[in-house]
Amino acid sequence: MHRPSNPDDRFMQIYQKFRNTVFGIAFNYTKSNADACDIVQEVFMRFLSGKSTFNDDEHIKAWLIQVTINECKRHLMSSWIKHTVSLVDQTIPIEDKLEDPNLFHAVMALPLKYRTPIHLHYYEGYSVSEIASLLGAREGTVKVRLSRARKMLNLADAGIVQELDLVHENDAFALKLIAFTGDTEIQKALFELKLKKNLVSFDEIRLVEKSLPAEYIEPHGWDSVRQWEIAGSKLNADEGGDAYYFNYTFPPYWMQNTTGDMVIRILGLRLYHHGKLAASMDCDFEYRFTPERSILPEPVKIAVNRMLEKDIYDEMSFTDDYENMHLHRGEVSALKTKRLLLITDIAFTRYKARVHATIPEEAISESEATKIMHQFIQPRFLTHHYWDGLDNPAAFELAIVENAERLRLFADGVELPIDEASLDIVPERGPSSEHPYYSFHVEYEGFDYEKAQTVEIRFGDEVIALK
Repeated sequence: MHRPSNPDDRFMQIYQKFRNTVFGIAFNYTKSNADACDIVQEVFMRFLSGKSTFNDDEHIKAWLIQVTINECKRHLMSSWIKHTVSLVDQTIPIEDKLEDPNLFHAVMALPLKYRTPIHLHYYEGYSVSEIASLLGAREGTVKVRLSRARKMLNLADAGIVQELDLVHENDAFALKLIAFTGDTEIQKALFELKLKKNLVSFDEIRLVEKSLPAEYIEPHGWDSVRQWEIAGSKLNADEGGDAYYFNYTFPPYWMQNTTGDMVIRILGLRLYHHGKLAASMDCDFEYRFTPERSILPEPVKIAVNRMLEKDIYDEMSFTDDYENMHLHRGEVSALKTKRLLLITDIAFTRYKARVHATIPEEAISESEATKIMHQFIQPRFLTHHYWDGLDNPAAFELAIVENAERLRLFADGVELPIDEASLDIVPERGPSSEHPYYSFHVEYEGFDYEKAQTVEIRFGDEVIALK
């Protein structure tokens, strides 16, 4: 693009001051750098050729925002934009829009009607009433959208957010399923609860739920499904009224090999006070919806097929008190057996990194497979230390094993935290004689695999380079 000849100094001052604001709003609508630049050009050409008078720069900024919003709406309804005389190069790096690139991607994952209020409020500094005026919306609507957007940001690390509007209610409360997101392995949902009457005093609130793919309900029934509780968080009253939000992560593999609807069944509400159940309310709300599968990105899957070997202690246990002075902390004398673990593959998303592994032994029990799994992944555990050597197993005390030889995942040299829930997983045996081995997965914090320079699994001194 070329600079216009003899540009008006005042116009260029306004352009330089507010072009980032106009671009940010336009990108929120279009998610396209090129389209946003075209809209920037159109808006400032309208400003340059207009005859409006302004009181000050804030008046100009408000006018530019209003025109940008209208132009974005027109753009979304049209397959083309009329190009006019170029101004200057409007290619503004996306990373300049937000200080935190991860937060930027999360905001971009929200539905459109939530992105714009977030941008205007947090990055342009407008109040709720000012945003309502700019958008032509009620203040209450803006408050609700800002509040929901903040809650939806907790979902957006898993993928593009699909907005839902499924409501059930009874005399005590109304419960709305408002959003869904994820990839093909991990899915998350967001509920909004509004109470209709005062309840007993409580400091924690939970939903009781079950979930199933719709196609499984008919052959299996609800009785075969595990019941879960989802903890809620309160929304402050000055941010749109008393409400509670519940972020729910579906059980692993919930959508795998399914093509139909999802069903979430809410069975009740439980209120806790100082850790004790204070009250409960039963209900039977069934939420059925069709996920927009096009927004569920496939994880990046890397085949590993690497066999690891480790001396596994024959005895192991856990405690909440690893500082207990009576636990042995020196060299451990205990029975060990060499065991193998096959790392089959690893799947990467921005939400989770999941390592899949198989224990290549047929004649073992579930408890033995669990013991092997834990010693390959747990940071520390307890075992027996035999005072009189291995020949006298009756004389022992419990000893701490600081487990340096375990599966650890690194991206660009930084170790990724293990998901604590992975430590509670129980290995499962294959469903047929063709797959007789126990398998399990362990999850780590997610990251952007495409942007990472190096990715590796470390197991003691052994390094498995994945990228």
